[in-house]
Amino acid sequence: MFIGAAIAISLSTVAQLEPLTHRMTLSEGLDSPARIAVTAAEILVTDPRSGVIRRFDTSGSPLGAWIESGGPVGVAVHPDGRIFVSRRDAKVAVYDSTFTFLQFLGSGVVAFVQPTDLAVDFDSGLVYVVDSGADRVYAFDAAGALVLMFGTRGSGFGQFKNPSAIALDAINQRILVADQDNFRV
Repeated sequence: MFIGAAIAISLSTVAQLEPLTHRMTLSEGLDSPARIAVTAAEILVTDPRSGVIRRFDTSGSPLGAWIESGGPVGVAVHPDGRIFVSRRDAKVAVYDSTFTFLQFLGSGVVAFVQPTDLAVDFDSGLVYVVDSGADRVYAFDAAGALVLMFGTRGSGFGQFKNPSAIALDAINQRILVADQDNFRV
């Protein structure tokens, strides 16, 4: 399910604790790959320097690119097919499955400072946004309403210094946040 640095590996190999087997490298057209989202049919890779989201089929063949004028950073796909993109211009854009713009997440409710990463809880439909510049994590329901906000600047429990990435551990019901300048997760 997870693909890092635009290199896919066999997860069954990882589970067996054997050496990783390289299966493919996605590189065509990539200038500065930043984040990855995977659907049943596609692999989406944000490319902030180029201002696009590169699309590959699951075998690694290029399918094209979507232009994201705000500078795409993070990307996540909702179970209903919507695509969420955190952008360098401090917004989170929401698109339908054909990449037609729908809205900005949190408009009028949240003033993002530097949203860097996204995660979607496939059971609840919640969309999580890590805002590195605000040292905070937000969660929105499927309708776009803010339902959770946590984090302040600092090094104590529940505090962050430049949180940069987020992942959901559904099995253990945890939210994992890479807290970059506190050197912890």
